Formats: sequence, structure tokens, C-alpha cells
Amino acid sequence: MTGRRVGPVLMSGGAASAIVAALRAVNPGVEVADHGSYLRESAPAPCSLRRALLEEELGESFRPPADLERARWSPSPDACTSIPTRVAASC
Repeated sequence: MTGRRVGPVLMSGGAASAIVAALRAVNPGVEVADHGSYLRESAPAPCSLRRALLEEELGESFRPPADLERARWSPSPDACTSIPTRVAASC
């Protein structure tokens, strides 16, 4: 049986690329489907994101959840909605 996969759907661009890089650093098995205008990231649950890693990738500060929501395309039923909380908790 395959485990549950979760992850955000992000608008393509620099912020999305930085989020994916930071997610890959701490979540083994991250997969990214590039759909042109958006990226669909999925990883085995639970999916977590470390703010320090993301800020390093972005080269600037990152304030959850507002900055993450600006990068998000649209939530899906299995979206990683806990990311903002985990980012805040890992700071």
C-alpha cells in the first residue's frame, strides 16, 4: 500500500523554486510536477518546511503564513496546510 502524499500547489517562479528546494532538503521523496504556470509538490506525509532553509534559498526573510500564501496557487484536498504552523514552530 502506498503512503499518503501531501504538498502545496505553487505558482511558478522564484518563490516556488525556493520553497521546493527547502522542502527537498528536509523531506525525502519529494516529487514536483511542473505544469507551466504552477508546480505541484508532493511528499510522503508529514511534509515539513524549515524557515531558515527557505530564507537561505530566497536570500531574504520569510514570514509565514502570509508569504507562503502569496506563493500558493490553490489548495488541494491533500495540500500541506500545516506548513505555516510547522514553519512557525521550527523558527
